[in-house]
Amino acid sequence: MLDTEPYFVRNKSGEKDRSLIRDIEILKRCGNFNSTDSTFLKGPILGVLMLEQVNAGKPATYRTIVDFFTEFRKSSRYRDFEYGLSLYKKIGQKRIDLKTWDADQELFVRMGFTVNDLNDFKSFIAKPEHADLTYMSALTKYMTEIEAMSVDK
Repeated sequence: MLDTEPYFVRNKSGEKDRSLIRDIEILKRCGNFNSTDSTFLKGPILGVLMLEQVNAGKPATYRTIVDFFTEFRKSSRYRDFEYGLSLYKKIGQKRIDLKTWDADQELFVRMGFTVNDLNDFKSFIAKPEHADLTYMSALTKYMTEIEAMSVDK
């Protein structure tokens, strides 16, 4: 089974495609995937990972993906991703709290916010109408406003 070509290699498929779901079930069963790994188990991401491996001379099989994750889990990139994901989950549901902003802003720094972006976002979340939002809700609202301002120009 591991040495066969997955459905997603030949077909562009949506998240709900039954064959893609079957591919993911096979990978989960054979690859001992954890919750962090499962973040990568989406059609487009799997396609990119497979293409990268095929371009490196490896066969387009389930085994290639399982082997990739076995090695990737040992890397500092994986641990960094895992930490970032846990931070995202933790801060994503947290209500805005300006008293803890110095610690909370780490996620936004990891997302690539500059000092100016951080200061601008902090001013945005400090507005009374945003007091009851979670950080992720506030970020969505903030990005929507930035997008609207750039369209208006």
